[in-house]
Amino acid sequence: MTTSPSRRAPARCTLDQVVAHWARLQPERAALRWQGSAEPPLSWGQLQRRIVRTAQALRADVAACEAVAVVCASSNAFHVLVNALWRLGAGVVLVDRNWGPAIVLDLISLVGCRTLFADAAQAIPAIAGVRRRAIPDLTGDDVAVADDTAPVEPDVDRVAIYATTSGTTDNPKCVVITHRQIRAAYDACLSAHDFGAVASCACLFEVNSLGVLGVCFLLQREIGAGTTVFPSFSLANIGESWQAVMVGEFGFVYLVPPLVRLLNTLPPQRPEARHLLAFCSAAPVAEAELRRLESRYALRAFNSYGLTELTFAVFFGCRAEDGGASESIGRPVGIQARLVDDAGQLVPGAGTGELHIAGPMLTAGYLRNPRATSASWDAGWLRTGDIAERDEEGRYYLRGRKKDVVLRGGYTYYLHELEHYLRRAPAVVDACAFKGRDLPSGDELCVVVQAVEPIAAEVLLGWIREHLGATKLPNALYVWHCALPRNSNGKIQRNVLSQLHLQGRMHTEETT
Repeated sequence: MTTSPSRRAPARCTLDQVVAHWARLQPERAALRWQGSAEPPLSWGQLQRRIVRTAQALRADVAACEAVAVVCASSNAFHVLVNALWRLGAGVVLVDRNWGPAIVLDLISLVGCRTLFADAAQAIPAIAGVRRRAIPDLTGDDVAVADDTAPVEPDVDRVAIYATTSGTTDNPKCVVITHRQIRAAYDACLSAHDFGAVASCACLFEVNSLGVLGVCFLLQREIGAGTTVFPSFSLANIGESWQAVMVGEFGFVYLVPPLVRLLNTLPPQRPEARHLLAFCSAAPVAEAELRRLESRYALRAFNSYGLTELTFAVFFGCRAEDGGASESIGRPVGIQARLVDDAGQLVPGAGTGELHIAGPMLTAGYLRNPRATSASWDAGWLRTGDIAERDEEGRYYLRGRKKDVVLRGGYTYYLHELEHYLRRAPAVVDACAFKGRDLPSGDELCVVVQAVEPIAAEVLLGWIREHLGATKLPNALYVWHCALPRNSNGKIQRNVLSQLHLQGRMHTEETT
């Protein structure tokens, strides 16, 4: 089923104008709420008034088409600022608050930002040539003012977001996303599912990238649905938070595989008044796990699939032939998909191969990185690096990854990114990151470095924490003083290192 056009925002408008549309139609309905937090709720009317006032306050300093960095935050002020920048025609560079200074500096230098917004609690160091500004907070001041910031004609081809995706060539890699592209992705999602009964979304994750911002906020705004944020949610209080989701009037929730596994261990709750729509992402959840989830809670769960290069999810799951949950990521909606075998030939009908995708939401390539672009883009098609299977009915299933990534705590960690920065660490000349064991929180992230002089693992862990952020800390780190194993093409053999780790034969202390 598809979402009725009457529930959708007008097609030709920018993301900030979507907010303005719903502020006119439903000014008193809640747009943002914060469960168990001192952060006050915002109606659509209040949100729009603050966006206008913030845009007026910033327009002397922010030029149209300028790239402005914003450190992600879970607050009303963050969402107001991002929309105000869009209203001024600026592009927003999303900065993860957990990144270390080395990653932030590389990204800002790559994009060419002159201004960075962050709240007072965020420890972002001074960067030469970049103005550091506090995120404006207009709490308590919702006086209506004349709106003289709205453009005469919406420019949907302006840049909305600069989003990062670390990969295998250079770091960081960044894609440029226009308002038209990101809204095309949301349109495909609304065409794949009926969001007609969704009035509010439950957001269990902090905003740290386009992923959560897109699925829990921007997508919901396409249909005028509000978002309730659970800022204190953690795996430690999952039972309390999930109970609030079950008894609340929510129509949508975003889940990740480790969370699904934990929810399946909690006492079942089945309020019969409505069925919650749940998207599972980061990695496919097994069909048995999804069916167990649906049997315990009043929801319908779907595996979704997307990449930053595609702005959002582009597969949105489907039901199995018996009507139950399916492991499939679904059929193509609003996109073209094909499978290519190892010889570079198209796979006809049912079969397995690398998944290639084309569509109106596909970005043009990596910013200022032609080598990486040519490696992943092929005449309007994106080589995803993921292996997929297509069945006789045209349903797709993910079967593996060509890309070297680790999925931990619901997030994707790119191994080459960690290696890239570790080679800058003291005494380190080479580094390899690899997947170890399967842990309750996801994949075990392991690292081995080649050092030219004695250095303790604790020193390197401290360097990672300081320069890359605590979320990049590996579960296990090894220090070698000999060369890392490589194949005949000169590539490090991750599989060899992974086997040595699993067999306990790395011959150095393990640090967890």
